Amino acid sequence: MDWFDASVLARREVAGTVHVELELPPPVKASFQRPGQYLLVQVGSIHGPFAPASAPGELGPLELLFKPGTPLTDALGRLDAGATVKVSLASGAGFPLAEAKGKALLLVASGTGQAPMRSVIESVRRHRADYGPVTLLLGVRDSEHLAFADEQHAWERDGIELHVTLSRGEPEWQGRKGRVQLHLPAGDLSGTVAFLVGQREMVAEVVAELERRGLPRKQIFLNV
Repeated sequence: MDWFDASVLARREVAGTVHVELELPPPVKASFQRPGQYLLVQVGSIHGPFAPASAPGELGPLELLFKPGTPLTDALGRLDAGATVKVSLASGAGFPLAEAKGKALLLVASGTGQAPMRSVIESVRRHRADYGPVTLLLGVRDSEHLAFADEQHAWERDGIELHVTLSRGEPEWQGRKGRVQLHLPAGDLSGTVAFLVGQREMVAEVVAELERRGLPRKQIFLNV
């Protein structure tokens, strides 16, 4: 395993998670080719995988979003700007955006799956005309857990149809409630490509329902 030094540029708490921005060395930045890939981050003697929330090829810092509560995430979440961490080259297949070009794209994410799905969204927005209708189903516990709530209007403005589902929606919530997998789009999905990321149970149920409705398994891509 080759390790590279990366600098912490900023850290803030967002919707019950920690958002960290890293300045990466060129080899690591160049290795990040597809949304949904991951890289290892090491703090002290502890390391683990993180799927970036930023899109590949961005000129700015790499953005990570994670929940505190493990030795690694707690250690990373305590670092201030100017600290140095170790990072690996990006790994994993990621989401194959080329498979979705010219087709309808269904994006389904829950919980901390918001991070890699944002990477997909930002990649799609750069070349929006290359894709057909894009639908994003986003499931979180309550509205306070929407990590990128301040970006949602921009997503919709760029032609991404957004549906938020709250599993524990507050009384005043007028939108969708329950499990996100119960709110898949109606109609013919046979020409759709689906990208799924989130809790394994949710992903498994969405895959089963999409297959039941005739979407070939080869058009469903996972990042769990």
